[in-house]
Amino acid sequence: MGRKRGEPMVLDMPGGLFGQEDVRETTSTETGGTSTQYFSIAGVGFRPTDEEIVYQVANGSISHDVNDGNKAFRASVELPHGAVVTAVVVFSDNTGDNWTMARQTNDGGTQVTMAAAVGGTEDTSITSATIDNQNFTYRLQAVSDNSENIDGARITYTI
Repeated sequence: MGRKRGEPMVLDMPGGLFGQEDVRETTSTETGGTSTQYFSIAGVGFRPTDEEIVYQVANGSISHDVNDGNKAFRASVELPHGAVVTAVVVFSDNTGDNWTMARQTNDGGTQVTMAAAVGGTEDTSITSATIDNQNFTYRLQAVSDNSENIDGARITYTI
Protein backbone atom coordinates (compact mmCIF):
# COMPACT_ATOMS: atom_id res chain seq x y z
CA MET A 1 0.00 0.00 0.00
CA GLY A 2 1.74 3.13 -1.17
CA ARG A 3 0.89 6.70 -1.66
CA LYS A 4 0.84 8.62 -4.84
CA ARG A 5 3.38 11.35 -5.48
CA GLY A 6 2.06 14.65 -4.22
CA GLU A 7 -0.31 13.14 -1.64
CA PRO A 8 0.32 14.45 1.87
CA MET A 9 2.05 12.05 4.23
CA VAL A 10 -0.15 11.01 7.13
CA LEU A 11 0.68 8.93 10.14
CA ASP A 12 -2.26 7.48 12.06
CA MET A 13 -1.73 8.04 15.75
CA PRO A 14 -4.09 7.35 18.63
CA GLY A 15 -5.94 10.55 19.32
CA GLY A 16 -5.70 11.99 15.85
CA LEU A 17 -3.60 12.53 12.77
CA PHE A 18 0.00 13.56 12.92
CA GLY A 19 1.89 15.35 10.22
CA GLN A 20 -0.85 16.03 7.74
CA GLU A 21 0.64 18.55 5.29
CA ASP A 22 3.53 19.08 7.74
CA VAL A 23 5.89 16.33 6.66
CA ARG A 24 7.55 16.84 3.32
CA GLU A 25 9.22 14.26 1.18
CA THR A 26 12.83 15.07 0.36
CA THR A 27 14.83 13.75 -2.51
CA SER A 28 18.53 13.41 -2.05
CA THR A 29 20.54 14.05 -5.16
CA GLU A 30 23.95 12.60 -5.37
CA THR A 31 26.38 15.40 -5.99
CA GLY A 32 28.88 13.90 -8.36
CA GLY A 33 32.34 15.33 -8.08
CA THR A 34 34.96 14.92 -10.72
CA SER A 35 37.14 11.87 -10.75
CA THR A 36 40.60 11.52 -12.23
CA GLN A 37 40.93 8.90 -14.96
CA TYR A 38 43.81 7.68 -17.14
CA PHE A 39 44.01 6.71 -20.80
CA SER A 40 47.13 4.73 -21.69
CA ILE A 41 48.50 3.82 -25.10
CA ALA A 42 51.21 1.21 -25.52
CA GLY A 43 54.05 2.03 -27.90
CA VAL A 44 52.60 -0.50 -30.35
CA GLY A 45 49.46 1.65 -30.46
CA PHE A 46 51.43 4.24 -32.46
CA ARG A 47 51.67 3.83 -36.24
CA PRO A 48 54.02 5.46 -38.77
CA THR A 49 52.70 8.59 -40.48
CA ASP A 50 54.43 7.55 -43.72
CA GLU A 51 53.93 4.16 -45.36
CA GLU A 52 57.60 4.12 -46.37
CA ILE A 53 58.82 4.02 -42.75
CA VAL A 54 60.26 0.62 -41.89
CA TYR A 55 59.49 0.05 -38.24
CA GLN A 56 59.86 -2.67 -35.64
CA VAL A 57 57.90 -3.65 -32.58
CA ALA A 58 59.57 -5.13 -29.51
CA ASN A 59 58.38 -5.49 -25.92
CA GLY A 60 55.38 -3.23 -26.47
CA SER A 61 57.46 -0.40 -27.96
CA ILE A 62 57.77 0.80 -31.54
CA SER A 63 60.80 2.22 -33.34
CA HIS A 64 61.95 2.80 -36.89
CA ASP A 65 64.85 1.04 -38.55
CA VAL A 66 68.41 2.16 -37.99
CA ASN A 67 69.71 5.69 -38.02
CA ASP A 68 67.66 7.21 -40.82
CA GLY A 69 66.66 10.45 -39.11
CA ASN A 70 63.50 11.60 -37.41
CA LYS A 71 60.31 9.67 -38.12
CA ALA A 72 56.80 10.49 -36.92
CA PHE A 73 54.31 8.04 -35.40
CA ARG A 74 50.65 8.71 -34.50
CA ALA A 75 48.10 7.20 -32.14
CA SER A 76 44.38 7.88 -31.95
CA VAL A 77 43.09 9.30 -28.67
CA GLU A 78 39.57 8.28 -27.68
CA LEU A 79 38.37 9.97 -24.50
CA PRO A 80 34.78 10.42 -23.27
CA HIS A 81 32.91 13.47 -24.57
CA GLY A 82 33.17 16.26 -21.99
CA ALA A 83 36.32 14.91 -20.33
CA VAL A 84 38.86 17.56 -19.36
CA VAL A 85 42.48 16.70 -20.16
CA THR A 86 44.77 17.71 -17.29
CA ALA A 87 48.11 16.14 -18.26
CA VAL A 88 49.77 14.29 -21.16
CA VAL A 89 53.08 12.45 -21.40
CA VAL A 90 54.70 10.29 -24.09
CA PHE A 91 57.41 7.91 -22.90
CA SER A 92 60.44 7.24 -25.10
CA ASP A 93 64.08 6.21 -24.89
CA ASN A 94 65.27 9.65 -25.84
CA THR A 95 64.33 12.88 -24.08
CA GLY A 96 65.08 14.61 -27.38
CA ASP A 97 62.04 13.01 -29.04
CA ASN A 98 59.26 15.61 -29.43
CA TRP A 99 55.59 14.80 -29.10
CA THR A 100 52.30 16.68 -29.48
CA MET A 101 48.65 16.05 -28.72
CA ALA A 102 46.33 17.73 -31.19
CA ARG A 103 42.68 18.05 -32.01
CA GLN A 104 41.36 18.53 -35.51
CA THR A 105 37.92 19.34 -36.85
CA ASN A 106 36.00 16.28 -38.03
CA ASP A 107 36.19 17.46 -41.63
CA GLY A 108 40.00 17.37 -41.53
CA GLY A 109 40.25 21.15 -41.28
CA THR A 110 41.80 23.24 -38.54
CA GLN A 111 44.23 21.51 -36.19
CA VAL A 112 45.12 22.87 -32.74
CA THR A 113 48.03 21.66 -30.61
CA MET A 114 46.68 20.91 -27.14
CA ALA A 115 49.92 19.79 -25.45
CA ALA A 116 53.57 19.35 -26.43
CA ALA A 117 56.86 18.39 -24.82
CA VAL A 118 59.87 16.11 -25.19
CA GLY A 119 59.91 12.39 -24.42
CA GLY A 120 59.24 11.56 -20.78
CA THR A 121 58.11 15.10 -19.92
CA GLU A 122 54.52 15.61 -18.80
CA ASP A 123 52.69 18.69 -20.08
CA THR A 124 49.99 20.06 -17.76
CA SER A 125 49.31 23.32 -19.60
CA ILE A 126 46.59 21.97 -21.90
CA THR A 127 44.99 24.17 -24.58
CA SER A 128 41.34 23.46 -25.48
CA ALA A 129 41.29 20.84 -22.71
CA THR A 130 37.60 19.85 -22.87
CA ILE A 131 36.99 16.90 -25.22
CA ASP A 132 34.36 17.63 -27.87
CA ASN A 133 33.81 14.43 -29.86
CA GLN A 134 30.94 16.00 -31.78
CA ASN A 135 33.25 18.40 -33.61
CA PHE A 136 36.84 17.12 -33.23
CA THR A 137 39.11 14.10 -33.48
CA TYR A 138 42.15 13.69 -31.23
CA ARG A 139 45.61 12.19 -31.67
CA LEU A 140 49.12 11.99 -30.33
CA GLN A 141 52.14 12.33 -32.56
CA ALA A 142 55.66 11.43 -31.46
CA VAL A 143 58.84 11.91 -33.44
CA SER A 144 61.42 9.19 -32.95
CA ASP A 145 65.01 10.24 -33.47
CA ASN A 146 67.39 7.69 -35.01
CA SER A 147 65.60 4.46 -34.11
CA GLU A 148 64.76 5.39 -30.51
CA ASN A 149 61.76 3.59 -29.00
CA ILE A 150 58.37 5.11 -28.37
CA ASP A 151 57.31 3.17 -25.29
CA GLY A 152 53.80 4.52 -24.70
CA ALA A 153 51.73 7.44 -23.50
CA ARG A 154 49.42 8.42 -20.67
CA ILE A 155 46.67 11.02 -20.69
CA THR A 156 45.23 12.15 -17.37
CA TYR A 157 41.72 13.57 -17.45
CA THR A 158 38.76 14.34 -15.24
CA ILE A 159 35.14 13.53 -15.86
